[in-house]
Amino acid sequence: MSRTSRSQAERALYETSMEPGLRLDSGLSALKTRELPKTIENETASDTFEKHYSINEISHLWGLSQKTVRRIFEQEPGVVEIDNHKSRHKRTYVTRRVPESVLRRVHRKLQKPA
Repeated sequence: MSRTSRSQAERALYETSMEPGLRLDSGLSALKTRELPKTIENETASDTFEKHYSINEISHLWGLSQKTVRRIFEQEPGVVEIDNHKSRHKRTYVTRRVPESVLRRVHRKLQKPA
């Protein structure tokens, strides 16, 4: 099979596997113009990409120990927790990331009323 016929065959295969009405030439522009999907809880996808702070970063910002910050955000809704339950015999580690909106909410909650 020659180089041109191979590329034509690949192009035909690619065009048939794409969405109906979407041409190869318009493929890139169609990808650029698609909107981000909404999340399950009626939040926009931009909330997903907001800045997330580590426990260490928050402890430096607020001037508190990491243990205190961990305790404050332990049961707070909206905190992203990633844990490893892979082994029965090893200690479980939990990585917490706090979205900026949750950080602001907790900070308002901890402030004394004026």
